[in-house]
Amino acid sequence: MASLPRFSVHQPVLVNLLMIGIILGGVFALLAMPKELNPNISFNWIFVTIAYPGASPEEVEDLVVIPVEKELDKIDQVDEIESTAGEGFAFFLVKFEEMSSGDFTAKLQEVRLQVDKAVIPDETEDPEIEDFGSDD
Repeated sequence: MASLPRFSVHQPVLVNLLMIGIILGGVFALLAMPKELNPNISFNWIFVTIAYPGASPEEVEDLVVIPVEKELDKIDQVDEIESTAGEGFAFFLVKFEEMSSGDFTAKLQEVRLQVDKAVIPDETEDPEIEDFGSDD
């Protein structure tokens, strides 16, 4: 049985060709590998912002936050809902459980439908509903 060093000494051309092939394969793989500085990662979060100009935080909470939260509670696979009532605005952060991209897109549409169902004052502006990912 021949050893690897002995084989390498007796077959230098073959060993050098193998070495060149391995190096070229590595360079090709390096160049073909996709590179992204900041890959897009979905956190399965949705931001809902509703402006209510001229309203106090108490009015916003009573007339906007509570009705919208009741509607958002009806959505399945919601992990957490955080809401904030401020001077003239309401903000909601809806966090979902781990799911695929297609399922999350469906949940985004469901959030839009549920927010539209909420009975809120006519003086509020149209809700801004956005998903949040690492590219934001």
